[in-house]
Amino acid sequence: MVDFDELAREGRLEITDYKLKAEEHESKSTKEQLQLKIIQEYFNALSVQSRLSALINQQEELKESIFKYQRFYDTGLASLDALEAIKAQSYQNIII
Repeated sequence: MVDFDELAREGRLEITDYKLKAEEHESKSTKEQLQLKIIQEYFNALSVQSRLSALINQQEELKESIFKYQRFYDTGLASLDALEAIKAQSYQNIII
């Protein structure tokens, strides 16, 4: 016959075992959450880098267009509005 003290000891051991398992699961969950956050930040950085690269390329194209339209405007082949619109877009990219 199993006495009460032995059952209580087994119960405490089971409780300790469950607490350890819960801590292991919590630790694993925290690790996975950190890994996910790192991956998200990495892809956010790639996205920002890509947008910056696109803006730099667009700015270069706008500089070339300004130069070209300035020459067209100087020779009377383009309107001042077209030249100013390109300059405004270029300025807007700088602010962004």
